[in-house]
Amino acid sequence: YQYYILTKLLGTESKVNGPRLLKKLKRWETDNASHLKDDIGRIEVVRNGDIESVYYPIPELVKRTKNSTFVREIRDGMIDSTILSNPQQKIVSFFSQVPSLISAMERQATYQRSVFLSVLTNQAISVWIAMILILLLNLDVVFDYPTSNSFLPDSATMALGACHVVFSFLMLVSYFATAFPLELSSYTDGLDGEGGSSSALFNIWHTVMYWTVGCSLPYYLIYLTLSILGLTVNIQFFAFHLFDLALRIEVMSLVVRAVRINLQKLLATFLLTFLLIYAFSLIGRVSFAGNYAFADHATLFVNGSTSFLEYFRDHSYYGFYSSPVFDTNMTFGEFAYSLIYFILVVLVMSSIVSGIIIDSFSEFRAELESIESEKESRCFICSLDRDLLETSCRDGFEGHIRFEHKVWEYVWFLIHVKEKVAQHKDLTSLEMFFHHHWEKNNGNVTDLIPISRAICTEDSRHLDVEELTRETQSQIRDTQASLATALGVLTQLDTRMQQIEEHLARS
Repeated sequence: YQYYILTKLLGTESKVNGPRLLKKLKRWETDNASHLKDDIGRIEVVRNGDIESVYYPIPELVKRTKNSTFVREIRDGMIDSTILSNPQQKIVSFFSQVPSLISAMERQATYQRSVFLSVLTNQAISVWIAMILILLLNLDVVFDYPTSNSFLPDSATMALGACHVVFSFLMLVSYFATAFPLELSSYTDGLDGEGGSSSALFNIWHTVMYWTVGCSLPYYLIYLTLSILGLTVNIQFFAFHLFDLALRIEVMSLVVRAVRINLQKLLATFLLTFLLIYAFSLIGRVSFAGNYAFADHATLFVNGSTSFLEYFRDHSYYGFYSSPVFDTNMTFGEFAYSLIYFILVVLVMSSIVSGIIIDSFSEFRAELESIESEKESRCFICSLDRDLLETSCRDGFEGHIRFEHKVWEYVWFLIHVKEKVAQHKDLTSLEMFFHHHWEKNNGNVTDLIPISRAICTEDSRHLDVEELTRETQSQIRDTQASLATALGVLTQLDTRMQQIEEHLARS
């Protein structure tokens, strides 16, 4: 590794023979050691105002866990949650999540030491098998279980249901082994972030909201509960698991996210609607003796002699989506009551609910499009745009973000340094500088990241200056040659004039 890294550094830093050396090294990699380029990482670090290239061996922990499903989800979330921030804030937010990622990778490596634990914590396997079982069980529901038209025999149905309960339980176990520790850490960080100023009431509210809406625990518990009910009570409970299939589609997940994010707004809107219906129920009962029906249930006339509870129940159900309908000989008061009811309850409140969800859904879609656009047009590390990097870097924009400023290489380098510190190995000067900066600033490494800078762009500027110098020197040489030629011609003319003068003097 050391000789390989040294050769890489010489090829990168040398302006004269570097490209030729890198070309030979690439040919040697292809013929003899193609794995080396995957085993060596490269980053660019700012030290004392200068950008330096750093090569290092990728840690074994990274090789074993970086592509696991759970780690992949965390990595994607880290990029998506920070990429739209300004360059400095983006780096700060990204590296603030790195300790959680490293912790998840260490747990994943622990699970991978055992085949049983590795399979047990791989939620993707349980999810796919559970989805197949749900499709089969719902085919049985469609064919009117438990009639003679049943798609499967009773014994097969019970066996599939039991298997689904098992895999639902495995999904819950996998959640506790992988995602739950991160959610628990996020919960405790939320409480610590408020400090001692938060009241007991706030802590209770924060706890209730987080463990009911802000995490995935209720989802897996409900999933398992419905599976048990489908096995022990009625197979039709398995129909609810089809929602899990739908929620794994991106568009549907955005709808659920829009509802979850705006849950408090929606609850407040429903409460306001409930109060409006309550007020209209009182007005209708007192002023019009309940002698009207609802548009969608014309035969249902509310009897003024019934109890108010039944009266209010009818309004809460039928009056939520249709307005009161009187007979053809309406008075002005009855007309005004029906119109205002329609505008406030049926039109405005339903529009508010749908507007909240639709607006949030549109925002999330626009956010996803912005994230994809940012990934395609700007480097995450240096924040330089694609056009500049295409013209300045040897391998263009794609090569720059893959080999020069690959964001994950910085995380792998931090893991590499931490492993060397834990093993009491000697650090290089730059590794020591990076580790000291990380510990001193609590993970804030913005001073070390080449924001708005890259070696390839600065080398390009140096090459432009050198090229301009060479062109200027060439022009000077051409001018000197032209002047020398002109001077020679003038000398010849002067000699010729002297000869003519001498000839005229003799004659």
